Amino acid sequence: MIESLVLILIAAAILVILFFAYTTKNKLASYVAYIILAAIALSMALNGLVGLISGVDFLSFLVDILNMINSIIIFVELGLIIYLVFISKLKNKNTILKVTIIVYVVLSLLVEFNVLG
Repeated sequence: MIESLVLILIAAAILVILFFAYTTKNKLASYVAYIILAAIALSMALNGLVGLISGVDFLSFLVDILNMINSIIIFVELGLIIYLVFISKLKNKNTILKVTIIVYVVLSLLVEFNVLG
């Protein structure tokens, strides 16, 4: 139940980031949106590959490896987003955007570490 609500909040945060990326032409929001889109595309491709090979018994070790790579992709995504917000030279005075990005990162980490059940 709580995990479903958190996933809805993550989707809402992504929509807010996309809103800022495409309406205000904000570079930080655009780069974060590109990173999120790339991570979702890679995760979908890996999950599709896992779905294809999960039925074959002697390839079960590949399923574990691909799931580990999928987790690494998510951590790299969140690391890049944190780098863009705090360390990069992209200065942004829009606090709503920064708070939304931080909320997205924190909620994504909670879901990835399976804290919510």
